[in-house]
Amino acid sequence: MKKRATRLDPAASDTDPLDEEIDMSGARHGQFIGRLKDMVVTVVLEPDVAAAIKSDKEVNRVLRQYIRHRADRRRDIKPRRRGQARAGR
Repeated sequence: MKKRATRLDPAASDTDPLDEEIDMSGARHGQFIGRLKDMVVTVVLEPDVAAAIKSDKEVNRVLRQYIRHRADRRRDIKPRRRGQARAGR
């Protein structure tokens, strides 16, 4: 019977067959992580929002639509002069 590796028995992990097949001696730790940080953002959605959106592509579509809408509204709003009160206050 083959001996299973456990946390309490580190000697059992010395017989890993992948050690002979894969040479990791020249590997560099974290080589691609810098690229991933710029490309991926993880966002946690509330359950009610997650239920309304079917996929990550739809999330991106909705967010891009929101960004365009905000940009359009900002162009339509005239800048206030210093000391001028906000409308509705």
